[in-house]
Amino acid sequence: MKIFDMHTDIGTDCLEYKELGNPLKIRHLDKQKAGGVRGLFSACYYDGTQNWDQMKEMVLNMQEQIKMNSDEVHWVKSKEDLIETDKLLDLISVEGMCGIDTDFENRIQWLYDNGVRVAIPAWNESNAICEGWNQNPSRGLTEDGKKVIKKMNELNMIIDVSHLNEKSFWDIISISTKPIMASHSNNRNVCNHGRNLTEQQIKAIAAKGGLIGVVSAKTMTHLDQDKKTVDMLAYQAKTIADMVGIEHVACGFDFMDYLDGWNDNRNVEGMPSADKAQNFVAALLRQGFSEEEAEMICWKNTVNFLKNNL
Repeated sequence: MKIFDMHTDIGTDCLEYKELGNPLKIRHLDKQKAGGVRGLFSACYYDGTQNWDQMKEMVLNMQEQIKMNSDEVHWVKSKEDLIETDKLLDLISVEGMCGIDTDFENRIQWLYDNGVRVAIPAWNESNAICEGWNQNPSRGLTEDGKKVIKKMNELNMIIDVSHLNEKSFWDIISISTKPIMASHSNNRNVCNHGRNLTEQQIKAIAAKGGLIGVVSAKTMTHLDQDKKTVDMLAYQAKTIADMVGIEHVACGFDFMDYLDGWNDNRNVEGMPSADKAQNFVAALLRQGFSEEEAEMICWKNTVNFLKNNL
């Protein structure tokens, strides 16, 4: 079954291994294909320390990697690019906007002009736009942050609220005129981690026509060591589907096996990396989802969301 993974830090990895010449091919494409991952958000991840020039460098390098592998990768920049193909559908996303600290609207325009179609305003840091999940709980969108959200809406650049604190989240809910997504977040009722979404947040995303990608990080799947499994991840998907409808559930696995310092089995047991992604399909079926419902979660919901919002 085809899978559309809405979050993996491939943009970051490709820049770190730029000296290999073709790191996307060498380090990633075969794994994605082996796991049936045929759609991907290649995230350019910024931890809060990067400046604007460093942000641009990673985005431009990700563009270069996609173009270099055009025989295997189809770059998605508009809904017309969501074609039936054997190639990997690849969309550039941004995780964190720490480098956007002035000239806000023009820098958002630059990201869009250079192929970025999804962006998280902050990672786990406080920046000029808003707050990460573990930062100042009383600070949300700044006045400049509000300009960023409005500019993203104007461009049909999709707003991703994973990693944001609740004040920033609710500010975006109130300001955005377009559906939003949480590309890689789970249900906090199942796993009480601050990066996960509360029931109220899940319902608010769904009410705006949004999408939630379940994330396979062990720490966000369950607090009990023996329940950090692919079956519990499928249960996470089930609880969200039961709460707001299956059409709002997707995949945002955030595989970390290839990242230096993160390759110590951070993802759930039974699905440690992209080449094992079909194990999630099997787990969905064990949870009682039909083949058609599993296909919605794994592929169709993401494609439909992108067709409606790009």
